[in-house]
Amino acid sequence: MQQRLWVGQVGTITRFGASGARTFAAADGAPPGPVRVLLPDPDGTLWIGSYGGGLARYRDGSLQRITTREGLFDDAISAIVPDRLGRLWLMGNRGVSALRRSQVDSVLGGLASRVDGVTLGSEVGVPEGNGGFPAGWSDGSSF
Repeated sequence: MQQRLWVGQVGTITRFGASGARTFAAADGAPPGPVRVLLPDPDGTLWIGSYGGGLARYRDGSLQRITTREGLFDDAISAIVPDRLGRLWLMGNRGVSALRRSQVDSVLGGLASRVDGVTLGSEVGVPEGNGGFPAGWSDGSSF
């Protein structure tokens, strides 16, 4: 697999590789606002969290995103932490939310209109998850 470097900026994401650089802008599906987190998956998927633009996914040359319009708990994503059960834990201004990757894939694939995650916010004592790097981490244990 070719090694690439991804850099998130405000409203753009640039991929650097052996063949040069490519910048993805809003017209390409890049989230508006500052990119706060990039999470690569072993399958080649890149998850992107942004401040104000929700959650984006780059896979197979396509950049797509979901926001609160599709049921995301918050459009300000500061951290993305995967777990072994196929969920993405998202941290944002409204707390912490867990989404099944399969649900996100269904929405982005046009098979569903909304995600249905579990959100833990201030109403249950969880403060906002808007932190620095790394803002979240999993030790690999089951929970």
